[in-house]
Amino acid sequence: MKRKWIALLVVLVLLTGTASALAETNSKTTDDMTRIVAIETQKGKPGAALIWIEKEASDKAEAQIEEVKTFVEQKNKPADYFPDETKKEITALTPADTDIAKLKLSEVVPLGIGEYKIEFGMVYCTFRFPTEFPMDKTVIGVVGYPGSDGKMIWIALETSVDNNGDLQLVFPIELMEKIAHEAVLVVLSN
Repeated sequence: MKRKWIALLVVLVLLTGTASALAETNSKTTDDMTRIVAIETQKGKPGAALIWIEKEASDKAEAQIEEVKTFVEQKNKPADYFPDETKKEITALTPADTDIAKLKLSEVVPLGIGEYKIEFGMVYCTFRFPTEFPMDKTVIGVVGYPGSDGKMIWIALETSVDNNGDLQLVFPIELMEKIAHEAVLVVLSN
């Protein structure tokens, strides 16, 4: 009987040590796999921090992300979340036979925006998400940022999928001049 108690005690000690070692090791999450892999500009060389994915969303961005997710969770079509003008932009930037009502919410992340200079021109940003997007998939990125009145302004971005399944988004000059912190990127796909 004494041997059983000693064996049980040894097992408990080993399990406790293993559990604490596992707790100290960070696990990979989808947040870890969501990142920007390349930033290029039309001209000039951007600094290291021109656009990035925020680790922690600002209160405004977090509220916006939750609003988008809640809208979709209530069985609404994701494209219907956006104003009519943005829906027209989405339609114009997707293949002619795309029914934007069938696009699904794929990703939504908070963006950080650094110092932009007009001489950079357009900004080409490659995003990597946990999901690899096939090249034949219709994908569109829509970025939102607070306007001077506090309401979100949504702009559809030219979006393509590269050979690695990453998304390449084009941020036009007009957007880069206006966008500020608290931006949110929403990705829709079929």
